[in-house]
Amino acid sequence: MSTSKPRIKRGTAPKSIKRHNYRKKALPALRRDFKDRCAYSDLHVDDAGGIDAMDVDHFNPTLKKEVNQRYSNLFLSTRHCNGSKGEFWPSEKDRKSGLRLLNPCRENEFPDHIVEEAGTGRLIGKTPAGKLHILVMGLNDPSLVQHRIKRRHFRDLLHKSDGLIQLKREVSLSDCGEAIRMLKENIDKMIMDIPLEQT
Repeated sequence: MSTSKPRIKRGTAPKSIKRHNYRKKALPALRRDFKDRCAYSDLHVDDAGGIDAMDVDHFNPTLKKEVNQRYSNLFLSTRHCNGSKGEFWPSEKDRKSGLRLLNPCRENEFPDHIVEEAGTGRLIGKTPAGKLHILVMGLNDPSLVQHRIKRRHFRDLLHKSDGLIQLKREVSLSDCGEAIRMLKENIDKMIMDIPLEQT
């Protein structure tokens, strides 16, 4: 387990979560705590296709009965990540050798275990846990890679003066402030900046 500060901080857990109502009961709190983002890919609900394209994932699906429905075991997830993970859980032998899934409520996966390859948008595992996590969650799916490339391009455009000059050429000066505000708003909903691999 990493010693870094958790990436996601949970608030008050909903009461009376059961197997038959876990999505309905947990979803509002998960949306609040995960800030409408997938626990694994960081994809915002708006970019994932709306709330109906999001799942409530059981982080450790091997837990039994009520323990499996505890709020601490429930994560907001895109259908892609939840479907990729399915019922997977590493064996005890795998966990002893460092192969485990990363829990953003207990640690920060980035950059302790995972970094982004500059220019390609692909994620690279720095540890056995990071490598397994990327593979199991499908975090190098082409759609996520493209999203990360687009995010980095937009952030560069917003922060570089030559990018702003280009934007001003395409938009009238009176509309430039609104265009920059909209660009920033869209960038803020994109996948977070993941630290780049150090070469």
